[in-house]
Amino acid sequence: MKISSKYRIITLSVLIFISLLTLIKTLYDVEKQLYKVDKPLAPQELAKIAVEKYLMEGKIVVPLRIKGITSKKAGVFVTISNKKSGLRGCVGTVPPSVDSESIGNEIVQVAILSATKDDRFLSINKNELKDLTYSVDILETPVTVKSTEELNPKIYGVVVFSGNNAGVLLPDIKGVNDVKTQIKFARQNGNIQENEKITKIQKFKVKRFN
Repeated sequence: MKISSKYRIITLSVLIFISLLTLIKTLYDVEKQLYKVDKPLAPQELAKIAVEKYLMEGKIVVPLRIKGITSKKAGVFVTISNKKSGLRGCVGTVPPSVDSESIGNEIVQVAILSATKDDRFLSINKNELKDLTYSVDILETPVTVKSTEELNPKIYGVVVFSGNNAGVLLPDIKGVNDVKTQIKFARQNGNIQENEKITKIQKFKVKRFN
């Protein structure tokens, strides 16, 4: 049996209407999952709110503006510590990869990853929130060095490369007082074994907020 053009148009219209309703519902559901802040925040304040909103309410913070930051693109590390038990998470991006167009969104996403996806630790739970402190490092663009003599663990962070693996260590880390120790920990962070040759080393400065 042939379907007339009139019924085809009606059927098509109904399908378009259903699709629009589905899209509107999806957008509404996404909007319910967002938490928009209405004032500028310092990077560490944004990281704190991002983690708390995500763990307590399952919401993603949408930042207005970040205090003390002028660049739109930069690598970001968020370090979360518990006042009682020490380090609880540290995840970062070099170069920016979560949201390359918004450093605020980069901080939000990296903060959540630090709280929930650092493989060295169990995910942070709600009961810990009151005891947490936050530190945010905004990275300058890394530059390749010709010799380890160009490094200084108090001033520069490092990225060490071996094949497809890369390990990162931030500058001015407690207990890291010399280049040898810095590279050792950077290797560990990148799962680079001692017998694997380092093919390239980069250094970078950071702007730290805590």
